[in-house]
Amino acid sequence: MTSMKLVKLCFAIVIVATCLPAQPSSAGNIAYLSATGGGLACTAAAPCATFLDAFASLLPSGGRILCLDPVADTGGFSLSAGNAVFDIDCPAGSWAGSGSVPVLNIIGPNLTLTFRNMAFDGIGGATSAIKIGKNGSGTLVFENCVFANSSGDGLDIEPTGALTLVVTNSRVSNNTAGGVVLKPASGGSVTATFNGVTITKNAGGLHTDTTNGPVEVDVSNSTISNNADNGIIAIGAAGGTNVVNLNHDVIASNGQAGIAVSGGNAAVFVDTTLLDSNATGATSVPSSGQVYTYKNNRLIGSVGSGFTASTTQQ
Repeated sequence: MTSMKLVKLCFAIVIVATCLPAQPSSAGNIAYLSATGGGLACTAAAPCATFLDAFASLLPSGGRILCLDPVADTGGFSLSAGNAVFDIDCPAGSWAGSGSVPVLNIIGPNLTLTFRNMAFDGIGGATSAIKIGKNGSGTLVFENCVFANSSGDGLDIEPTGALTLVVTNSRVSNNTAGGVVLKPASGGSVTATFNGVTITKNAGGLHTDTTNGPVEVDVSNSTISNNADNGIIAIGAAGGTNVVNLNHDVIASNGQAGIAVSGGNAAVFVDTTLLDSNATGATSVPSSGQVYTYKNNRLIGSVGSGFTASTTQQ
């Protein structure tokens, strides 16, 4: 998609969000998509063909977007509407970006978005599958999704307000930069939960950074493996605490440390987790960070810096 077409798509979302009614609202606040759809009605009888049209038909308050068959949409856009709730279910559907932009750039405040059964693919050159940027805040939920092949980070989460992120039964892979980056902008914070998630074959695995705002992360029943750099890196800085809790995870075969922690505000708690054959060791603690063990983990290969302290379960 050319940059001029992408500008038009982004402009369309802004116009619809601020100059209603631009399109007829879908019946019952449900917008239907189909690979053979077209037009703007977005009803079950006359489904639309693109996510842009589906989102636009549900503004300003939101609603459900349902795919009637596997939809393969292309072209990224920015969602700037605020204070809306969207629930998107698209079994076997895909959304591919193109050009030097994210597949979906969320810049609206206080949005609640739930995506199910979708693949976000940056194979056309998209800089990330999902980006939370300027003005972005709210709740973002992904269930059974794939984030792959972007030229930057798979999930680039940098909100300016409070954001809750929940990712379950999903995969983040083959992204040129990081798999997941959680780095709030000034005024922002991130509370994230990953359950049953695989983060693999990216430049880096999971990166958390509190330069500008606090981060709290729970990772359970997940695998972070075969990333070129660190499996997990937690950087604690002046923006607040950076706390990562690991429970029943596998962190293996990463090109640097399994877990790297830096800064007095950063701590990683490791419970019932396998740290296996990470190139520079299970852990790396170059400057004042903390890696706590519940004394029930398994280590294969180099220990690296080791655990800095132990703790007990309550």
